Amino acid sequence: MVVHLDTDRMRVICDWDEPRQVIMNKHRRTVSKRRSLSVRITRLGRVNKKDIERVGDHPNLPAMLSFIETIKRQKLLPVKEKPMRACAVCGATERVFPHYDRTKRRVIWLCGDHRYHLEQEHD
Repeated sequence: MVVHLDTDRMRVICDWDEPRQVIMNKHRRTVSKRRSLSVRITRLGRVNKKDIERVGDHPNLPAMLSFIETIKRQKLLPVKEKPMRACAVCGATERVFPHYDRTKRRVIWLCGDHRYHLEQEHD
C-alpha cells in the first residue's frame, strides 16, 4: 500500500494491489489488481466531507487520515507554494510528492518514476 499527497490536485491517494481469482481455460489463477482510493483535501489539510461519506468505512481510510495528520505535524500543510524537494531515490526535482513510509513511520519525497519504490522495498 502506498499513500501520497498529490499537491497539484490536492488529493491524498492510496494505491494497493488486491488479489483476484480469474478463470481462464478452466484453470483458476490469482492475479494482482491495482486499486486506488483518493480523498480531496483543502490547502489547510481538512478532508472533504463528501469524500469521507463516499469512502465510508474502507479499511485504508485510517491510513490516509493518519498520513494527513503526519504531514500537518511536519508543517507540510498548509500549502502556500509548491515545495522544492528532491526525490529520495534519484534526486529529481520535478513532479515530486510526499509519500508515507509505513515501516519507518515518516514522510519521504518520491518522483513519479519511484512512487512504488516503497511498496517493492517492503514486499
